Amino acid sequence: MLLAWRTIGNIQLSEQWQLTNISTGNLYRITHTIDGKPSGTLRAAIGQEVESIIFDRRLIGYRSGVLEGQLFNIPDGIPSRRIAIQRLDSLPVNWTVKIEELIDLATELPLSIDDIEDLRIELNAKAAASDVAALSATTATALSGKSPAIHQHEIADINGLAIALDEKVESTDLAASEQLILAQVAQKSSIGHSHAIADTTGLQASLDAKADKTELPKLSTTPPSNPTAGTIWSELLSSNRVETWIYINSKWQTLSTYRFDFPSKDSFGNGFYSLFLPLDHRYDYLFIELSTYCDYNGSSPINGTTDFFNVVIWVTSDATVNVVADTGALPNSELKKVVTINTIFSPTDKEFLEHRVLKTGSAPGVRIASFLTYRLIRK
Repeated sequence: MLLAWRTIGNIQLSEQWQLTNISTGNLYRITHTIDGKPSGTLRAAIGQEVESIIFDRRLIGYRSGVLEGQLFNIPDGIPSRRIAIQRLDSLPVNWTVKIEELIDLATELPLSIDDIEDLRIELNAKAAASDVAALSATTATALSGKSPAIHQHEIADINGLAIALDEKVESTDLAASEQLILAQVAQKSSIGHSHAIADTTGLQASLDAKADKTELPKLSTTPPSNPTAGTIWSELLSSNRVETWIYINSKWQTLSTYRFDFPSKDSFGNGFYSLFLPLDHRYDYLFIELSTYCDYNGSSPINGTTDFFNVVIWVTSDATVNVVADTGALPNSELKKVVTINTIFSPTDKEFLEHRVLKTGSAPGVRIASFLTYRLIRK
């Protein structure tokens, strides 16, 4: 076994998921780089990606000068996948990570030049054999007219040397100069000296504006005061339950992502069927994605224009309807469709969530199941 690290991604983190090259390994090394000093905590999420599905997610933070290790076991039956990473904070610094996987050269060989870090750069910096031969002949011709390595010159042979020497201080003047320098040094502070807070302009005012560390409890029933982007707070609920929140865009939202599941039904009264779920009006809802899977059966036509099914998610009441997501026509059997939402809804105490499957034309029998991912936001 001959182990080595292979780079699979150099990624500047953003709020969107970004993917590495295809990877078959399990152990990864992560190197962090930033271009400034952040005013808060840098946070990111990392996980595995297969077919646009991000799973096995976990949190990471910026670690200066530390090589971070992550273990992602590849799922059974999947030969390869990518590593996905997403930035969670909004601090104004650029954050770049290099992700490397541990490989066994005994099984991964042969490797291409580009698979070995910096090898192509090193090779491009070297001279070709034909260039070296031509250079040897040119060098021999040039050296034939040069002086021996050991030879002497007069002062007058060197342009400007006599003038430069005339401008130098005589050795007898150095003693007087030394006394002047020592007198100046005696008036300066030593290298190892200290200052009080009052000696630094504005330091006391800056310290007074900072939050005391006791104001940021790890576990409490009330939010921390003066939070910054990326601050994480664990709320102690009744019956010793805990909900973890993260401060993003001046709001507290749940660190975990939740989902509503909508199972398949067979009957379509009046050309549709609906499933309803209540909403907690004490919170806003950040709806993230609607994932829908359909399986047609029967011989009726499916054309996506006059004969098809589609799925719509509404936040609705008896008086209002707000569309959250619409898959549009689902024209093919065994189709999975993901609709990105990333929109915040603030339900009233009379609104609820409706998942409606609509049938258009003479579409055949179908099994359609969906799930909607979301996060809660404190009002």
